[in-house]
Amino acid sequence: ELSIQNCKKITDWEVIGTLPNLKYLMIDSCGKIPTLKFLEKSEKLETIWLVSDTFIEDGELSWLMDKSSLKAFHVPIENHYDVTLDQKSLFNDFGIKN
Repeated sequence: ELSIQNCKKITDWEVIGTLPNLKYLMIDSCGKIPTLKFLEKSEKLETIWLVSDTFIEDGELSWLMDKSSLKAFHVPIENHYDVTLDQKSLFNDFGIKN
């Protein structure tokens, strides 16, 4: 489990992708993050929470929803993100997969 809060000066997010047993990731108020592609090899990842002032610059999040291990996904609605309301409806109001 990894929760990162109020860390807007992080420049190397890639190291998170090297955690082979990561199941839960919450990023809260961390400002701009270039991409979440560093999570591609996180095969055990079950929960992702992007909260408050956290913005993924490339906007590519829909591929995360295709991860077979993912059980909970919470991300704010942003026009910039490639997640549609239909895709988000696969998860209930609490971000848990239906």
